[in-house]
Amino acid sequence: MRILLTPNLPRSVRSLAHGLLPPACSLEIMAASHPDYDQAVAAAECIMGLPRARFDEAFLARAPKLKLIQLLRAGHELIDLAATERAGIQVATVGDTTSGIVAEHCLMLMLALCRNLRWQHDAVVNGRWLVAKPWQLPSGDVDSVPEMQFSGLAGRTLGLIGLGEIGSRVARLATAFGMTVQGVARRPGEDNRDGVPLVPLAQLLETSDVVSLHVRLSAETTRMMNAEAFARMRRGSFLINTARGELVDEDALLGALTSGQLAGAALDTLQKEPPAADHPLLGRPDVLLTPHTAWLTQDSWQRTLAFGFANVERFRAGQPLQSQVRPKAG
Repeated sequence: MRILLTPNLPRSVRSLAHGLLPPACSLEIMAASHPDYDQAVAAAECIMGLPRARFDEAFLARAPKLKLIQLLRAGHELIDLAATERAGIQVATVGDTTSGIVAEHCLMLMLALCRNLRWQHDAVVNGRWLVAKPWQLPSGDVDSVPEMQFSGLAGRTLGLIGLGEIGSRVARLATAFGMTVQGVARRPGEDNRDGVPLVPLAQLLETSDVVSLHVRLSAETTRMMNAEAFARMRRGSFLINTARGELVDEDALLGALTSGQLAGAALDTLQKEPPAADHPLLGRPDVLLTPHTAWLTQDSWQRTLAFGFANVERFRAGQPLQSQVRPKAG
């Protein structure tokens, strides 16, 4: 089976992929910008990886031999599932393979915001070791130093918008840190899920010190965190987004940060990636950014590639795929 892995990946990951390649399969690894990409697409029976463009009717017309699309992530919003079904192409994700590491990244961002880790690091780098401990100044003039306050997670309320595998893992980790956790009720009368109390979205926004996003991108969730949502949030609260950048109206977020409605935001993903050099959220002391790496560790590459190639073997054996996705009925 001819497999095209895209985009191009670091040498260590390419080596890992070749080491995991099933017997009787060939593997090409390249980015869409490569001059031979169209030729590779036309010959591929399986496309695997992290596509950057939409796989729609026009793309599938360029891939007459394609039988399987194996994504190396949980999201599948770039795949036209109705088109792939009409073409007889099976589509699968890696399901919850990276849920644990994403949940850890989310907690890391929460801690970094509450403890203002960025400020503390910059203070040391810029020779201001004693700024946060003015009583140690040789002069004893503690009033000459700006006051800096930090907070912890214990006793704070975490509002989770989305209680799937990642959200549920975040809930368990946050509880271990002494946080009170609540989620959003999806159906009338639903008040608890796996021990997490559920409330309407408006109530969650109004009563949470930290709001963390863990929902899939859809027409309903696009820019769900808008000016109205930020106005409902508790003044001085934090926003965490390790899901999809399009969930957040970035102009509205900028306004909420500038007004002090939000004390800070930590984002692993933005509407456009990479952001422009003059993006207004870059360089703000109240914004912490990571480059869409919440899922990314050496172990996660091992797990996702192994999962993907195992699905290739299932496909070749005529067995059901794990984490297969299909268009919604109706």
